[in-house]
Amino acid sequence: MSAETMPDLAAIIEPRLGLPYEQFHCWNLVRFLFKEGWGIDFDADPVWARAQLQDIWFAGTDADPRTIIQPWDGLVYRGQGLASQHVGVVFDTRHMAHADRKLGLCLVPLVEWLPPRCPRLLQIARLKRLL
Repeated sequence: MSAETMPDLAAIIEPRLGLPYEQFHCWNLVRFLFKEGWGIDFDADPVWARAQLQDIWFAGTDADPRTIIQPWDGLVYRGQGLASQHVGVVFDTRHMAHADRKLGLCLVPLVEWLPPRCPRLLQIARLKRLL
């Protein structure tokens, strides 16, 4: 799928930048973005919604995640062990949209959230229609 046919992520996120964490904690943000942009409702039918995603990278694989990410990719981060603790969405080649407890909904430099700087990245998931 070409970038021209992707929903405009900037139009969805930019008006909401700075909204408080309580309104858009990380999982709520991801659910909101995929519902608003793609019509995928993770709450209404989580099994169907998860089936729309394909894991394209896992921690420990040889591929460099910096070479394969694209807008709308979901990034899953681990806390202790392998349990997921945080998620974000790739905004563009340089930024990730995520929810920060102090800043609320924000865009952060992607390089700081990818290995080797951030070894907590656990997996990257992409919509199957974008493969």
